Amino acid sequence: MSGGTRIGASAIVVLAFVFGAGTAGIAGAAPSPDVTTETVGVGPEASTRNEALLYAQLHPDAAPAGSNDFGCVPSEEHPEPVVLVHGTYSTAYGTFASLSPALKAQGYCVFALNYGEEATSAAGLLQRRGVASVARSAHELSVFVDGVLERTGAEKVDIVGHSQGALVARQYLRFGDGAPKVGSVVSLSGSNHGTTLGSRTDLAPDPNLGSVLGQAAVDQTRGSPFLEALDAGGDTEPGVDYTVVASTGDTTVTPWESTFLTAGPGASVRNITLPQPVGHSSVPYAPEVLEIVSDALQG
Repeated sequence: MSGGTRIGASAIVVLAFVFGAGTAGIAGAAPSPDVTTETVGVGPEASTRNEALLYAQLHPDAAPAGSNDFGCVPSEEHPEPVVLVHGTYSTAYGTFASLSPALKAQGYCVFALNYGEEATSAAGLLQRRGVASVARSAHELSVFVDGVLERTGAEKVDIVGHSQGALVARQYLRFGDGAPKVGSVVSLSGSNHGTTLGSRTDLAPDPNLGSVLGQAAVDQTRGSPFLEALDAGGDTEPGVDYTVVASTGDTTVTPWESTFLTAGPGASVRNITLPQPVGHSSVPYAPEVLEIVSDALQG
């Protein structure tokens, strides 16, 4: 396919599953990205992705259990609040319904935002999250982090990003003055160097697709102008610790090894491959991921 005009509504559904959202996030209005201290509601704890998707379908703006308590005071043991950043066509609840309450139970102040809504593409008109350009979403993350720091009194946050969420974090650190405000980044199947979408190489990188699938999908295709600009300065920022989790079962970020990062000056990177193949959108729900995230946040 040479242009977005040949992509129909069925392609939006396909890409929704490709990027791991299922049917979550179809309805519901988004709060302004400037509203950083309130949440539309906190959903129940869910132990499986399917459980989370069922709830998120009806409550796309819900925050995951354990998150967005802006009265939370960081402890001496866990001084840096944790900010959770979901991926393309997904929601904070749909991605982190299991991880968020588990981190809260360990004593962390946990926060999660829904980001990336727009109404200029077909996917955006379906009101999916994670659709807008990565640069715009990184600005939303910047505003959210500033709100978290102001309300908690913390000096820095740690970021856990799934899929596009990891890429949004990298953009924020490099071009949003985020590096001084972030201690560590945990990337869960992050689209750090883009994706070929498996065999769907005819989709990338065609800017016309933005009118159908949203700019985020275009930004994440291998060889996109966005990725060329971001990668030109290397993978990391000085003073930030990175933990990158990959799965050999990932058929969304392809090749799966492209999620890995290379440490630049003043940064540390730990690249980890899960012992068993796990699907892209199921990585945040994998039992071993909680231990990996906890270890990464402990430094």
